[in-house]
Amino acid sequence: MTAARAHSLGERLSLWLALQSLVGLAAVCAGIYVAIALGLEARQTRSAEEKISQVRHLIAETLPANNVEGLRHRLDEALIGHGDMSLTLRRPDGSVLYERGPLQPTQIRAQRTRAFEAYGAGHDAPLLSGQLRVSTEDDQLLLQRIASILVAASLFGAALISAGGYLLVRMNLAPLRSLTDQIRSLSAGTLHQRLLVDHPPRELEPLVAQFNGLLGRLQSAYAQAEG
Repeated sequence: MTAARAHSLGERLSLWLALQSLVGLAAVCAGIYVAIALGLEARQTRSAEEKISQVRHLIAETLPANNVEGLRHRLDEALIGHGDMSLTLRRPDGSVLYERGPLQPTQIRAQRTRAFEAYGAGHDAPLLSGQLRVSTEDDQLLLQRIASILVAASLFGAALISAGGYLLVRMNLAPLRSLTDQIRSLSAGTLHQRLLVDHPPRELEPLVAQFNGLLGRLQSAYAQAEG
C-alpha cells in the first residue's frame, strides 16, 4: 500500500491564504452588490412616488372640472421621457379612464407595480384608482453586469493574493530549507560542524540551539569511543 503524500507546510499555508482571501473578497463584493441593489430599489421607489404625487396633483386639479381630455393630455405630457413607466387609471365603476405606456406585462420580464388612489378637493371618496408600473429590466441588467464584474474581481484578487502569499511563504521557509540541507549533509566525519542560519526566525532559534548541542554531545561521545 502506498503512503499518502504529505502536504508541505508551504502548501497548507498557501491554500489557507487563498481560501481566506476568496472568502474575504467575496464578502466585500457581496456587500457592494447589496448596497447597489438597495440603492437602485430606493431610486425606483422614489421615482414612482414622485410620479404618483404628480398624477394625483393633476387629477385633483383637472378632473373635478370634468376636463377629461385635458387630464389625458397633461398626463401624456407628464409621462414624456418615462418610457420605463406605464399608467392605468380607472373610474370607481372599474372602467378605464386613461391607459398609457408601451410597457405591457407580456413584453417585460421585470417590473415594479404601485397601486394608488386619487382624491379631488373636498371629496371623501376616491375619484380614480390607479396603477403605475415601472420597468426594472434595465436595473436588473445593470445588477447582472455588476455581479459578473464583482465575481471576476473576487477570483482575480484571490488569485493575485494567493500568488503573492505563496511567494512570501516560500521566502519565509527558506531558513528551514537551509537547515534541512545542512542536516542532510552531516555525517560521522562532520560532527564538528554546526548549523548556521543567517537571521533565523525566533521560532527556529531553540531548534538550532538544541540540535547544535546534540551535535556537540555526539561529537564528544564519538571521540571517546574512538579513543
